[in-house]
Amino acid sequence: MDSISRWVRIFEIVGLPPDPLVLAVAPRGAGAIAEALRAAAPVARLTELAIAARGRGLPLTVPGGPFHLALFDHAIDDIVSAAIAAEEGVDVNAEGRVGDPAAARALRAYWRAGDLHQIAAPAVTAVVDLCRAALRPDGRLVFAHQVFDSDLRLGQPLEVYADYIPLARKWIAEAGLPLRELTLDGLDPHWWLCLERIG
Repeated sequence: MDSISRWVRIFEIVGLPPDPLVLAVAPRGAGAIAEALRAAAPVARLTELAIAARGRGLPLTVPGGPFHLALFDHAIDDIVSAAIAAEEGVDVNAEGRVGDPAAARALRAYWRAGDLHQIAAPAVTAVVDLCRAALRPDGRLVFAHQVFDSDLRLGQPLEVYADYIPLARKWIAEAGLPLRELTLDGLDPHWWLCLERIG
């Protein structure tokens, strides 16, 4: 199944209304998301939220809303990398991506020392909570991740890079955010996570 078909299926599973407002966080695959939205809901409006190099490398506000859906397609690694880059003084590019192998080395060092969660967990939960607050009362957040060879070549540590969804699930639960997990039928929870706003 290609990316567009996969997202059309997700929109069916979550019950996307015919005229939704959708937020794409750190949208590496925004082209596929936009195409899928055109197929599923032609009048949908899509807003993109980059992980900008400000403060700790995180967005300060979410423009627009309230949103029906916030999509984190391959975004957790960008949030984590941006937080580590900010901590280490490494620049984040205009798209909010960390393209410097020094940032990947720093991330690997934090992971091996057992300290990654101290920087990453607050960064992830801050962005998730920011997006949660921008949702409608019945809004949902959908997280997806996959392994890209290009990121591994930059030095991303596979042992953490392949576990970003389980880590995000753990950090969000530990933060006690008012969200509840929904099952996405037929999709592996190691690579997918859907949360519904409950507060």
